[in-house]
Amino acid sequence: MSSEMSFRLTPELLQKAMKGEQNAIAGYEAMKAMTNDSGHLRTLDHIISDERKHLMKFEDIYRRRFGAVPDGSPAMEPPACMLMDCIRRSVEDELASYEMYRNIYLDNGGEQVRQPFFEAMTDENEHAIRLNMMFARELEKRVM
Repeated sequence: MSSEMSFRLTPELLQKAMKGEQNAIAGYEAMKAMTNDSGHLRTLDHIISDERKHLMKFEDIYRRRFGAVPDGSPAMEPPACMLMDCIRRSVEDELASYEMYRNIYLDNGGEQVRQPFFEAMTDENEHAIRLNMMFARELEKRVM
C-alpha cells in the first residue's frame, strides 16, 4: 500500500467503488451478448451477481455513514471490443478493484466497513481467475 495515499473511507472513495461496480455490471452484460458459450455465460452471470451484491453492500455503507446514496450518473458505456480484448481488460479492472478494496480494508476499522470490503476483495480476485479461465477456453477454441 502506498504510504502517500490514504484509503480512509470518504464519500468520494465509496462513490468510486460504487461506480466501478456499476461499470463492471454493464461491461459483463455487454460481454454476454458476445458469446453463446454456456460456460462463459455461467461465468458472467456469476460475476454479475457478485458485482450487484457488492454494489448493494457499498450503497448500504454509504447510507449508514453519509446519508442517502447520491444520484449517480449511469454506468459508462462499455468500450467496444472483441470478446478476447474485453476479457483481458476485465481481468485488469478486477485486479485494480481488488487492490483498491484491499487498501480500503487495511485503512479502515469496524466490521461494517471491513467485512463487505474483504468479501468484495476476495470476489474480485476470484473473478480475475474465472476470467483467465474464460480467456484460456477462448484460446483453445482458436487452436482447435
